[in-house]
Amino acid sequence: MKRLLLLLAITIGMAIGAEAQTGLEINSMFGGAYVADKGVTEIQMSGNQRYLREYRLSALAIFKGPAEKYASKIEKLVLADGSKAVGRNVRYREGHLQYACFSLPAEKVKGKPSLHRYIYYFYNKNTNPATVLLVYMEGYIDTAKAERIFISYT
Repeated sequence: MKRLLLLLAITIGMAIGAEAQTGLEINSMFGGAYVADKGVTEIQMSGNQRYLREYRLSALAIFKGPAEKYASKIEKLVLADGSKAVGRNVRYREGHLQYACFSLPAEKVKGKPSLHRYIYYFYNKNTNPATVLLVYMEGYIDTAKAERIFISYT
């Protein structure tokens, strides 16, 4: 039942938030394509959600899954989008991308401050099984606040 409710919430979120990461390679990881895999958790939020308002975000998308299955695919997507970044913090360990933080070019929004976009990736080999975490955020926040939000998910 819990899984069914999560799937329903994701489906509704997809309809609302499908445009959030438009034009990015990581977009292929969101939208429910992998939720049938019991090791995958996907969350998408946009619109007038209390959590988003609290953190000054306009969209949030999270994908977490087993590293063995998804690390190589997500790593390629993240690095492709990272090539367009205006700021980056990237770490490799044992031949794998372990951590990446990419600040994408800000988008100007009519009458409002610039909308900032961030991609975070974390390969966690300390879980059993190892997992990968992909987080996309956009909002009226700076890099330090975005990083604090990301750390809360790791």
